[in-house]
Amino acid sequence: MRIHARLLDALHDRSAQVVNPLRAAKRPRRREALTFFDHVELSGGYGFINAHKYGDKSINTYNLGAKVKFLDENAFDTSWVSALAVGGVYKYTDSRTVDALGLDDDGFDAYVVASKLITQTPWPILVSAGLLLSDEVVNGVVGHNEYDVVAFGNLDVLPAENVAIGIEYKQGVDAGDGIRNHDYWDGHVNPDGDRQGIRGERRRHGPRRGGAGRPPCGHLVRSGPVGGA
Repeated sequence: MRIHARLLDALHDRSAQVVNPLRAAKRPRRREALTFFDHVELSGGYGFINAHKYGDKSINTYNLGAKVKFLDENAFDTSWVSALAVGGVYKYTDSRTVDALGLDDDGFDAYVVASKLITQTPWPILVSAGLLLSDEVVNGVVGHNEYDVVAFGNLDVLPAENVAIGIEYKQGVDAGDGIRNHDYWDGHVNPDGDRQGIRGERRRHGPRRGGAGRPPCGHLVRSGPVGGA
C-alpha cells in the first residue's frame, strides 16, 4: 500500500470527490473503429499512463465497444427526428492502484444517445446528448465500483470541409462508497473533421447550398459518451 501513497493522497480519500491525479501524466491513446452499413460500429482502444511518479507502474487500459443506430436522423420523412443509438463498452485496467483501492479492475458501460445535425445555421452544428450507465472511477483508469446513471452531451461546429470544433460534457459518476467523479468538460479541434464520418459522408451527400460539404443525417461520429471507447 505504501507505494501508492502519493496517488492515494492525490485522490484524497474515499469520502471525497475524485480528482483525476493523472491529468499531467503521459497518456498516449489509440482507438480504432469500424462502421458497417452506417448503422453498426465496433471499436477497440488502448491507453497508456506513466504513473511512476505516483508510486505505481505504468497503467494500461483496454476497452472494446459496440454501437448500433436503430433510428435514422429525419426518419419518417421528417426534418426534426434525431438519430438514436445504443451502445456498450467493456473496460479493463491493468494497475496495482486498482487493488490498493479495493476496486474492480473491469467494468461495463451502457448508453443511449440522440444526435441531430442542424443545417439552418451559418455553419452546420452537430448536437448529441444521452444517458450513460457506468461504474467507472476516473474514467476507469483507477478502477470500477458501483453503477450510476449520468448524462452526457457534445456540440460540434463544422466551419469547413474537414474541421470540427466542439465541446464535450459528462456528468460525474457516483461510484458508491463515497466515491464521486468530478464532472468532465473537454474542448477539441479536429482538423480531420472526424475522419470516417464527416469527410466520407460529405462525399456521399455532396455539397450543400453555398458550396460547403455537410455531414450525413444520423451518422455515428461523436455520438457516444466522452472518455469511452
